Amino acid sequence: RDVIAVVGHLNSSCTKPASSVYYEARLVQLSPASTNPEISKQGFDTFFRTCTTDDVQGPAGAVFAVGKLGVKKVYVIDDRTTYGKGLADEFHKKAEVLGAKILGHEGITQGDKDFTPLLTKIKALMPDLIFFGGIYPEGALLIKQARNLDMKCPFMGGDGMYDTTLIKLATPQAAEGTYITFFGADMEQVTTAKEFVQAYKTKYGEIGPFSTYAYDAANIVIEAIKRAGKKDRAAVLAEVKKTKDFHGAIGVTNFDARGDTLNKMIGIFQASGYRFKYIGPAEP
Repeated sequence: RDVIAVVGHLNSSCTKPASSVYYEARLVQLSPASTNPEISKQGFDTFFRTCTTDDVQGPAGAVFAVGKLGVKKVYVIDDRTTYGKGLADEFHKKAEVLGAKILGHEGITQGDKDFTPLLTKIKALMPDLIFFGGIYPEGALLIKQARNLDMKCPFMGGDGMYDTTLIKLATPQAAEGTYITFFGADMEQVTTAKEFVQAYKTKYGEIGPFSTYAYDAANIVIEAIKRAGKKDRAAVLAEVKKTKDFHGAIGVTNFDARGDTLNKMIGIFQASGYRFKYIGPAEP
């Protein structure tokens, strides 16, 4: 019982089953990256997160695609994981409500390498956009193989694709123009994050997409431990629940009754060269 708090996990498919274990152990958990909305609907009072959820992120992407890009025909792909399918389903539903035609929605398997047969089928349907709910290894392969088939339509993905490794794997030429939704703005431009970003770069190099969210999650726990004044799970959990107006790198954090952050802003990014350029906040 030396462990009194958990900062994690990254993937929703890990976080969701783990959350029940932590709940039984009365161990507080703060995730900086798990966005599946079902996690906090389980009723576990030990769960919190500093990132927003896919029932916010998915619709925000759809509003941008249909409202700003003028997309009329979309093909949706997901990786069949808790995260990927959840995000893709949310995008799918909202895009349809907004009047876009969903040409198809198909799942792939993480670890697969050849998506040419699927992409060949999609090419014949002539979509205006391909949305991928998944993470960057498969996302990069989909993009690269689509360009090899001379497909011109842009791709869009969520926070699982927001990593410059996607651009390196797909090649900058293939990834150019890819749209990404991510919670929050470009942290290198956020005033409250500047000190942390600079310190992180000095010690570790390039900052990761979830670094500031993990940093704030850890500091919320650390502050709760200090207030508790003892190494006790129940006491630390009680103090995390009392968190109000926590001022951190990402700004001010508060939690609702389910442990979800009240920060709901989604940013739109676009691949440009070897980086993702921040376009601006998505419309709600």
